[in-house]
Formats: sequence, structure tokens, C-alpha cells
Amino acid sequence: MGMGVVWFYGFIISYIPLKSAAWAFGWRIRLDNHERKHDESKRYAIRDIMLGTTILAVTLAIGKQFIPGKLPDWSEVLIESGLSDPSFLTAFLIFSVVSLLVKLPCIWIALAAAETSVLSLSIMWIFCSGVFGLIELGVLILVLGPPGSELAEVLLALTLGHASMAATMIAVLYGLRRFGYRMCRKNEFRLIPR
Repeated sequence: MGMGVVWFYGFIISYIPLKSAAWAFGWRIRLDNHERKHDESKRYAIRDIMLGTTILAVTLAIGKQFIPGKLPDWSEVLIESGLSDPSFLTAFLIFSVVSLLVKLPCIWIALAAAETSVLSLSIMWIFCSGVFGLIELGVLILVLGPPGSELAEVLLALTLGHASMAATMIAVLYGLRRFGYRMCRKNEFRLIPR
């Protein structure tokens, strides 16, 4: 449950700024209706919905096996999550901000950039995301002090973590682009070059 609290906290930290930016600037992710009219096979069939429901049910059934009979107290969950420790909370907040900085360009690259430049921009941004890990380590050292003998492990985890997060986000979002989804302004659709 402690890990669930950390994941939920991370989701909230990502969701609120991204939703606020979308609302403030009028950006939306929409399905290109013009493409959909020409390719009806991109619609969800009943079998797709049933398959998704089955996968969700199996996942929940497996997850239920790990839930104890008696739920722990929320103070125990907070301690177990590590969020009650000021050092961990500070490191987690810094990680969250850097992660958000990594995510924003991934959305634009995968869903709004011209099709011809997606690959080059993706490679460049994945490399830059790894560099963000170096910057984050510097900030963590300034705020919390050096990690000691675990410096190499922390450096590797941050650089590879941010680079792999960028690669994963771009791959997933580009998959959505291949299904006809694009990022556009609220009242426009054909503003994005292909």
C-alpha cells in the first residue's frame, strides 16, 4: 500500500500540471475524424472491449491476492511509503519536477511534431532526458548532500530512468499517433503538419 501511495502521489504531481497546461493553452488530444472516415477498421470492436475488460478483471483478481485481510493504519502506510521522511519527500519532489520536464516534450514530439522529424527529435530528446538525470543529481547533492558510496548507482538510475521514461512515453504516444490521434488546439484540428 505504501508503493500505491507513492504511485498515486506521482500521478497527481504529473496530472495536475499537465491538465492545467492543456486547459490554459487549449491543447487537446483528438482522433483525426478525416482519417477515421477512410479507415473504419480503426474503430473498437466488441471483441476489443471484451478483451480489455478480461485483462482488467484478471489483473484485479491477481492484485486482490496481495491485499491483506486487515488493512493497515494510514499512518503506517505513510511511514512505509517513505513520504513521512523529509529527505525522501524532498528527493521525490525534485524527481517529480524533472520527470514533468521530461514528459512535456515527449507529448509534443510524438503527437504534434511533423512526421518527418519525429525520429530525430526523439533521439535528441532521449539523450537530453539522460542529461536531466545529471542535473537532477547535482540539485539533489546541493539540497541533501552527496549520497556517499552509492553515487554511481544513483547517477546511473537517474540518467537511465529519465532516458527510458522518455523513450517509453514517445513510443506509446507515437503508437497513438499511428492510430490517428493528434495534439491540436481546442477549436482547430488540421494545424499540425504531418
